[in-house]
Amino acid sequence: MIATELALLVWLVAIGLLVSVAYWPYGPLGLAFVSPIVGSALYALAGLVLFTVGRFSTIGSLALASVAAIVPFVSGAVRGALPSRRVLLTSTAYTAAWSLIVFVIAALGTFGRLSPDSIDYLTIAGGLERFGAIPEFTPDQILKRQFVTPVLQSGGVVTGRGYFLSLITLIGMSGFGLMLWLGARGLTTRSVRDQRIMLVVGVVGAFVLSTNRVLFHMFYINGHGVFASLLVLVVGLLWHATVTGRWSVAVLAGIAAAAIVPLRAEGIIVVAFFLLPVLVSASTPVSTRWTLVLPTVVTAVVWNAVALPGVLPAGSIGVTSSPAVAIAVALALVVVVASSQVPLFASLIRWAPLAGFGVLLLYTGARAVRGTTSLLTTLSATGANIGAEGLWAAFWWIAPLAIVACIVVVAVPHQNRLLWGLAAYPVLLLAFTYLRGSPYRVGPGDSANRMLMHVVFVIGLYLILAIGQIAAELEDDSWSLRSLFEDLKESLAVR
Repeated sequence: MIATELALLVWLVAIGLLVSVAYWPYGPLGLAFVSPIVGSALYALAGLVLFTVGRFSTIGSLALASVAAIVPFVSGAVRGALPSRRVLLTSTAYTAAWSLIVFVIAALGTFGRLSPDSIDYLTIAGGLERFGAIPEFTPDQILKRQFVTPVLQSGGVVTGRGYFLSLITLIGMSGFGLMLWLGARGLTTRSVRDQRIMLVVGVVGAFVLSTNRVLFHMFYINGHGVFASLLVLVVGLLWHATVTGRWSVAVLAGIAAAAIVPLRAEGIIVVAFFLLPVLVSASTPVSTRWTLVLPTVVTAVVWNAVALPGVLPAGSIGVTSSPAVAIAVALALVVVVASSQVPLFASLIRWAPLAGFGVLLLYTGARAVRGTTSLLTTLSATGANIGAEGLWAAFWWIAPLAIVACIVVVAVPHQNRLLWGLAAYPVLLLAFTYLRGSPYRVGPGDSANRMLMHVVFVIGLYLILAIGQIAAELEDDSWSLRSLFEDLKESLAVR
């Protein structure tokens, strides 16, 4: 049982490593964290393909994902574009060591956490593996559970354990490790001293990992830790690509973005807000924009317009349902990228992020006016949850204040890639309460309280980059805390 689970995990991580090295322009350590996330995403997308054609199985999905991973690897080898043999061996060693450590912690420990939602996911996983179909659930249950989390758990049916905890834990911990690695590498490019990098990464990492809910979601049979890991990969790699000009990693970001779509009903909307600053930027190559958008759009259409209608009862998908909204958002991304290449619209399309935020505000405001009681209930419950009831300790008091303070003091290069989605996220959470049809509630199991996990690693990445840059500027004789306070005092003086 344990041996079979380890074999499946090794296969999945190997898939991620094969495809990642073909597009990876950095050192080998980062691949240890990227490979499990990319491998899981590619496996889930392969599973969606097989499910859509009525042939789903765990082994079949792994085999299809393997073919998809081998093609770019062989192509890179033929073109001589792969890293050196030494780098490949080092990358393999790092990745294997990291995955084995996490496997031992997750598979041999007693850290797994279940809830009624987890049982739904495992039931769907069992149906997928045994019958290639989603069991009969209500439309609401199917729309909430989506596809990716059950597929990631289908390996548990193959092993006989019933669940695949080590995979969920490996993805979550890899997302955390990737956050630290991306932040450290970003500071290295800013010529920050190694000692200060280690200090900043250590402090921010401890702040994030010491939060109860972060640790919980790394061992929880659900999709929130997976979402957080996929999102930090998308956002972090695209930020690095913007800074360094190494856009090959956009392929990996596109795979991860596509996997977020059938992971959660709101996935495509969150991805859209984080992608928009990249898609409308003149510094982003046109080919890269399509590399990001096409996998995301195709996945959204296949899942919401082809696969879901075959599962849900007739009439379940209407213009106000989440599948229709997902398809509309996906098509809007196509319009944005296509319009950016037309000279007549190119200057206007750069305002797309603001336009999207405006539409979000109008929708949320209009629904709030019609349902004030629901809004107040949601705000009251969320306020209680970010306090003590949600078991986040002081995270949601410290993190937002730290972000605002960093924005005031320092400008991280291309920080809109990191901050735009974070700025929109609170409003998105309010909008989601209307899309789901019921207000949020008090307690750690509340939907919004769990969705807060999705952006934690992106927040941690920004804080590492911003605080590290502040530390670097403190070393500059021309900048000091005293000069900062003197400038502030002068700006507040009555004239």
